[in-house]
Amino acid sequence: LAHFRFPQRRLVPAAREANSLPLLVHAPSNRAVKGTRYVLEAVDQLRREGHAFEFRLLENLKNTEVLATLAIADIAIDQVCGAWPGRFGIESLASGCVLVGGLRPDYCQCPETPPIVPFEPHSSKLADSLRSLIVDQNRRTELMRASYEYWQTYYSPEAFVRWFQRVLDGTAETFDPLPNHKEHLLRFAENGFQRFIIRWFY
Repeated sequence: LAHFRFPQRRLVPAAREANSLPLLVHAPSNRAVKGTRYVLEAVDQLRREGHAFEFRLLENLKNTEVLATLAIADIAIDQVCGAWPGRFGIESLASGCVLVGGLRPDYCQCPETPPIVPFEPHSSKLADSLRSLIVDQNRRTELMRASYEYWQTYYSPEAFVRWFQRVLDGTAETFDPLPNHKEHLLRFAENGFQRFIIRWFY
């Protein structure tokens, strides 16, 4: 299988500098699948520790509103245990945000290490990752620039054209088929109804 990609237009003119007060965002389409519980627990832990940051939970918003927020955000928290960046993750990269989650290295065989911070299913580990970004503005800026460059290299319309040509001529990178993710979804289900739907309809 070829690594799944789709093109994302330019959302900000250039790579951005980190805000002095970091803005963190999370936009769950489904809280159980996205691991929102871990995000909220990690944010609460960091607030109790006294760290200065802003957090916005982006739910039930138009895409234009989400994009407007990404254009000023420092850190975008995507999906726990994601195989690769989905739509929100790629929009975050194109907006010059540090992306947390949305990657499994064994399914993203890119020639360079992606500047994506892993999102593990554990609130304390997520808090550790976020803390290191919150307290270090220079590191945030470096990763924001690297994220924007990663979008340009792999997910911009120009990059998509180059990649699709490689798909057509059979030289695109490949990986083994994805495993069954049902057990992952069941772990993150927040109630019996969600577990029922996942067991019988996924």
